[in-house]
Amino acid sequence: MIKNHQISDYGVIVKMHLTILPNSIPALLGYSYLKKVYKYFQLSKYEKIIIIDNEKDFSGLSVYSLRPDTLSKRLIFNTPLISSIIKFIFTQSIFKSFKLLRLFIVNGTNVFPELLYLFVDENHRGSGIGRRLVKETLKVSVEKNDEYLSVRCEDNLVNFYTKLGFELYEKNKYNILIKKHSIKPSGEN
Repeated sequence: MIKNHQISDYGVIVKMHLTILPNSIPALLGYSYLKKVYKYFQLSKYEKIIIIDNEKDFSGLSVYSLRPDTLSKRLIFNTPLISSIIKFIFTQSIFKSFKLLRLFIVNGTNVFPELLYLFVDENHRGSGIGRRLVKETLKVSVEKNDEYLSVRCEDNLVNFYTKLGFELYEKNKYNILIKKHSIKPSGEN
């Protein structure tokens, strides 16, 4: 079942994010900060969280961003990003602090609307949930009249996205793939 409703318990989402993407910037800043990021995503007019569950448990989610190019600025003003970074720097090792700063530099700016995150619970992998989440995210992107949808991923995921119609746009630390929409939102010719 695909849901676009209010999230009442962020714990499952945050724990999955911490497990699957432990080296992402929000995950490095910790559980509490990551929970605030997802609360912001839910309220933001620029992001949309898509969840698939099967009535018994959480299966997976994707996060779409219309404006990934302004996300850092919006997080600075809408979450405790600066204080979380300062706390991290003073409580973690120099190695971890440099790792965090390096991520800010390497991530750069993406000018295309983006599929920010895609998670599938380990118990549900291989069942087509990831593919369904990408397709649902593509629908959201088309509804927003985006010309393209992008995704940043590591080398081991390039094949997954190319099978869904994405093409390699830029190769660096994280590959950027884009998909040009060939369909129009309903009601348009």
